[in-house]
Amino acid sequence: MSFSACLWAVAAGALLLSARVDRARTRQALRVSWTAFARIAPIMLGIVGLIGLILAILPPAFITDLFADRNVWSLIAVASVGAITIIPGFIAYPLAAALMRQGAGLVPVAAFITSLMMVGVVTAPLEGQLFGRRFAFVRNALSFAAAFAVALGMGMILH
Repeated sequence: MSFSACLWAVAAGALLLSARVDRARTRQALRVSWTAFARIAPIMLGIVGLIGLILAILPPAFITDLFADRNVWSLIAVASVGAITIIPGFIAYPLAAALMRQGAGLVPVAAFITSLMMVGVVTAPLEGQLFGRRFAFVRNALSFAAAFAVALGMGMILH
């Protein structure tokens, strides 16, 4: 049985157990989750479609050159793109797989995904308002540096 099938089985079992314990609360939870899904689905489908369109339009050679293992500037560029991009993890990881299939190097893809998940250039103003500008700057700078450390570490371990 695949990992995905195991997760589905666990989720189905938990849902059945929840329904057995309290059918009304389970029904209410399903309504709330369906409403949230219905709100998020069009946005996520749009992001997936845009990514698919970009990958279809860009020639594989461009992606290979941009995400090349041999150039430190391309590593900085892809990490910077990741830092200013807002994509949720469940879309970012399949995107990384698609980039790798098109010839992108492991280290740049790791830098891109890590900076994508850890750095929030677009959300920094809000973070600055909530936690202070200095905190937001230091956290984002350390996260950007950590993206390079993670990428280089993955390159050393997996190459």
